[in-house]
Amino acid sequence: MDSRYRIFTFEEFLTDPYFVDSVKKPVEESEIFWEEFISLYPEQKSKVETAKDAVRLLILATDDKVQEQDKNEIWEGIAARQKSRTFLPVRWKRWAAVVAIVFLSAGGWLYLNEGVKRESDMTDSVTWPVFPGSGGVGSRSILLPDHTEVTLAPGSELRVDPNYDRNSRRVSLSGEAEFHVSRNESKPFRVYSSGLITQVLGTRFRIIPQKDQILVDVTSGRVSLVPAKSKEQKTSEALILTRNQRGIFQRMNQQLTRTLVDKPSVDGEPTLTNFRNIKIDVIFKSLETAYGVKIEYDAAKLDRCRLTTSLPSNDLKGSIDVLCAALGASYQIVDARIVIVSPGCL
Repeated sequence: MDSRYRIFTFEEFLTDPYFVDSVKKPVEESEIFWEEFISLYPEQKSKVETAKDAVRLLILATDDKVQEQDKNEIWEGIAARQKSRTFLPVRWKRWAAVVAIVFLSAGGWLYLNEGVKRESDMTDSVTWPVFPGSGGVGSRSILLPDHTEVTLAPGSELRVDPNYDRNSRRVSLSGEAEFHVSRNESKPFRVYSSGLITQVLGTRFRIIPQKDQILVDVTSGRVSLVPAKSKEQKTSEALILTRNQRGIFQRMNQQLTRTLVDKPSVDGEPTLTNFRNIKIDVIFKSLETAYGVKIEYDAAKLDRCRLTTSLPSNDLKGSIDVLCAALGASYQIVDARIVIVSPGCL
């Protein structure tokens, strides 16, 4: 074990050839080395993880085809990523200075840029820079060059296209993550995950892998899902999801279905929960507006129904349960729609 790393600063990790190479081209030997190093010197763990992130982002940022303004945005994004870390309160100009050290050091520019040129023409996600999630119980946030934020669940892994944000925005996910995608209509954001392609322009959503299926929960915006094997299909054939909807991708038969998320959320101000002698269709429309869902019912049968009731706050399914109990009705969720079956009111 090379004990000199125990006193390394963040900048020294970033300019160390062995460290940079172990991030760019990880092998079993280097992986074991850094695992053992962190177990021996846990106080250096934060610096090691942050320096690894920096090297991965350098791979994305040091191509000579990238405009200077884009590089500045990348450094600013890295700095924003670091603001939440108490151990390294650096400003973006200091990061730029560190990068300059790498570029101007003996062979530094060639060392980093060589890897970029080799990988820039690759499309296999195995060659993309890797951003691992935490090994503990907490999540880990990653800020991409376009200010898209990805929150990785423990044990998950994100790979980023070396050409990210130039002609396209592509990432590959192994595990679970939440995405807050910066809107760019000219460059759709795509996530490749276990045979499923998730495409958005700008939105918030979460990808949740399960044993035989993948769940995609949408918090806001519009999301398109298509099996990777069918990626040449027309956009009109994709499954489209909107707020509070869940897409379910069955790995075995490559089938996509749609339902509601477990806990639909209210958009904006909390919905009205107290009603006094109000027609039932008014209450249903209030819930539709608040949660962005479609509620279907026989309007003729329920035309004479009025209710005085209180509904649970920010709880769509609880509210539907209360209303159905009052109406002597039942409901089921079909293709992300709530279908009410009721005998009506006298």
